[in-house]
Amino acid sequence: MEDIREQCSRLKQYKQNFVWSAAPLFHIDGSYITGETTFDLYKIKGSVHDLVEEINSKEKGKRTIPGSCVVDVVAPATDFGNRLTTSFAPIKPFDAALPERTKEAQEFTSTNEHPYPYVAYVNNYYFYLQRLDVTGATHARNVAIEVKFMEDDADPNAPGMPIIYGDSTSDTMRDSYTSAVWYHDTKPHMLDEIAIKLPTKVTEKHHLLLKYTHINCKPPKKPGNVGEGNELIGYSVVKLLHDHQ
Repeated sequence: MEDIREQCSRLKQYKQNFVWSAAPLFHIDGSYITGETTFDLYKIKGSVHDLVEEINSKEKGKRTIPGSCVVDVVAPATDFGNRLTTSFAPIKPFDAALPERTKEAQEFTSTNEHPYPYVAYVNNYYFYLQRLDVTGATHARNVAIEVKFMEDDADPNAPGMPIIYGDSTSDTMRDSYTSAVWYHDTKPHMLDEIAIKLPTKVTEKHHLLLKYTHINCKPPKKPGNVGEGNELIGYSVVKLLHDHQ
């Protein structure tokens, strides 16, 4: 029991994608679906396109997990309190003592069909982890990728700049992001989105530092392990600017 507590304490910082699904929100006539709805949960094996293919597949005997959820559609409040912009800047009036927060959603526009003036400064950078292949690395099966935004390359072990957005339930900034771990998969299709609030002035020294680590479910008792029994695989660097562009 003590060993289980120790391993759970060590591994609780990591997450593993398990299953996913899709649930309808509208009836054929366009009205909202409310109340309890049922659906099948599929094991995550690849990209979102794979999920669509599985849902549309008529293959018999496919193993799924039955799921259900309750959908309730209500009119939004007329007044949202304690609002934060997409860059986590408070909008007055704002009471920091209250725990409730309302975060604005970042709108991505691809056309000028409905132009409007820019009234806020937004300089966000989105970084997506998509595919990883570590078949040539020894003992690299449960891989986690730590991403840090570095001001320079003086010390790769230094903390990153605290400009990485937290998850959807957080209004704080982080100095690093750790990807989901894919158990016993040397060629995972990853689904991580990392949102970064870029500094006002970005230089050629700024870069993303990626650290690849094998996460041992139960660390072997041997020298050479790093980070509480985990095994370092390697590093990579993503530059943000080239020739000042």
